Amino acid sequence: MESDRGTKVVWRITTIVVVAAIGSLGADFEHFTWWSIAWWAIYGMLEELGFGKHVFWFFQTIQLLVIAGVVIMGAMACTVFADAYNKVGAPRFIVGNFLMHYMASLEVYALSTREHIECGEHKAMVQIWAALGVFLIWHHLRDPWAVYGCSLPHSLGITGMLLMTLVIQIASTFLAVPREKAKSGM
Repeated sequence: MESDRGTKVVWRITTIVVVAAIGSLGADFEHFTWWSIAWWAIYGMLEELGFGKHVFWFFQTIQLLVIAGVVIMGAMACTVFADAYNKVGAPRFIVGNFLMHYMASLEVYALSTREHIECGEHKAMVQIWAALGVFLIWHHLRDPWAVYGCSLPHSLGITGMLLMTLVIQIASTFLAVPREKAKSGM
């Protein structure tokens, strides 16, 4: 139990340092990634207060939408990545990309308990679709293709994130049900 606490302390310190370092770069809430970093900070605070288990699926959905967006935009050669790479060089680009887009999800998953994940289908569903709502608000306030330098159909952003949310929802129907309940068939 003590090593578990030590691990959590290390992760929390890492979170504070990474969020502060990224924030010092000048948060640009035009990018959805900055919204997810803000949620990472909020999630960390909620976790410390004992409420992280109530927003696990919400947070992970936000993160998975960011990761899906990064993969899709990278594959479609959106200029945001080439611009960042040219500005900071390969080592900083690789480390920064990992810290900004992937680390939060890995940290939260690594520190989660069964109670976080197995919260029940209904609770997971509400959190997952609320996260899509956050994305839709951002999408309404910004022109994603202009922000990221993409020449893709505008409907692709919403359609892609809706499909990703459906995938997360389907996965949650297997993961969010407590194991004891799943085994008994109830």
